[in-house]
Amino acid sequence: MTQRDRDRLVVLKKTQKKAINQLQAAVEPQLGERRVRRLLVRLGEVGDRLLVGPTIGRLRSRRQPPPKLFWFHRLSVVSAAPVSLRLRR
Repeated sequence: MTQRDRDRLVVLKKTQKKAINQLQAAVEPQLGERRVRRLLVRLGEVGDRLLVGPTIGRLRSRRQPPPKLFWFHRLSVVSAAPVSLRLRR
C-alpha cells in the first residue's frame, strides 16, 4: 500500500466517523464525491482492504505447474550412492 492509499484511508475513516463530510473528503485526495461514496460503501463491506487491488496476495490463474522430475532426479535426492551407480539402474 502506498502513502497515497494510506492518506485516502485516513480521510475515509474521518468521513465514516462524521469528522468531515463527503465533499471535504473528496477535496483532500482529489477524488470525486461519487467515488468517495462508493469507497465508503466498500469500506463498510471489506474494511481496510478496499484500497489494495483485488489480486494482491492471490495466486495467478496462468501460473505454470512445477516442473516434473525424472526418475534419476528422485534417486539422486534419496540415494547417497555415487552418481555412476545411481544412473545404472
